[in-house]
Amino acid sequence: MVGGVERYYQVAKCFRDEDLRADRQPEFTQVDIEMSFVRQDDVMGALEDVFSDAFGRMGQDGAAASSHLVLGRHGHLWHRQARHPL
Repeated sequence: MVGGVERYYQVAKCFRDEDLRADRQPEFTQVDIEMSFVRQDDVMGALEDVFSDAFGRMGQDGAAASSHLVLGRHGHLWHRQARHPL
């Protein structure tokens, strides 16, 4: 990468630049990741480290759940379906 930093992430507060809808918050937080020459496992590993650290600071377990575990528990991967059935 140009800055000489091989990998970095930032947590950014964002505001939606579109029409407001009832099922979307106007403000949200996202994780931006910049990585060079990596595989999918590298990206997932970096995200797991970020979220484990963030949840650990809040006193929560930040362990990653597999898609099979989530599907078995909730029947879907999209969290809004539980609140806003289609």
